[in-house]
Amino acid sequence: MDPNRFERALRGIDRGPVPPLSSRTEAMLRSLAPVRPASRLRPLLLVAASSLVLAALGIVASGDAQGGPSSVLPRTLRVDPRASAPLFWLVAVGLAWGAGFVVCLAAAIIPGRRSMLPDPVRTTIVVLIGPAAMVAFGAAIAGAGAGPLPSWAGEVRHGVACLFTGLETAAIPFIGGVLALRRALPIDPRAVGAALGAAGGALGALALHLRCPSGGMHVAVAHGGAAVVGALLGGAILPRIVRP
Repeated sequence: MDPNRFERALRGIDRGPVPPLSSRTEAMLRSLAPVRPASRLRPLLLVAASSLVLAALGIVASGDAQGGPSSVLPRTLRVDPRASAPLFWLVAVGLAWGAGFVVCLAAAIIPGRRSMLPDPVRTTIVVLIGPAAMVAFGAAIAGAGAGPLPSWAGEVRHGVACLFTGLETAAIPFIGGVLALRRALPIDPRAVGAALGAAGGALGALALHLRCPSGGMHVAVAHGGAAVVGALLGGAILPRIVRP
């Protein structure tokens, strides 16, 4: 085969003048403007803010186990000089739970560099470390609060109730995150679902911190455990609800 055949054929084509553009095409080209890049933080801020607001409304509406809605804020903000958990401790621990919520949520929602999808490595690392860190944090602060209940049966019932309450709260950022990522989910979204579930569990732990007076290992198992169970459920549920 002659390697120059195509080159000679192209030379023989009569290219002629380029036809002018129509006035409609020229007007359309003049109206074009650079596309504004999407904000990387806006979805995170929207989901985080809406989740915090809805969780706060849930706390105020439900009250705590020993009082109605009107008793929540006074019980949470009251400073007793004889108490083991003064106001600054409540605020510091609340900020720690909130930080866990934001970190896990950011790993699930913020895309990786030069990508429109969440970074799989970053998301996996957060999923492996985040829930375990929250349980460890709950164990580290286990000395604060009112301590265990008088009976094991009561402690188990109370722990299960707190765990389910935390998971109910976890559904808020999970649903918000799925809606924010509905067009930017990876083919295998298990890590993203687990990160959203862990973020929801951290938000649930924050809500429980403001309404549950118990201490001891109840905080690690029931409050911190909400992040572990939330991550497991999120990783199992998300691939099923986004399956094509």
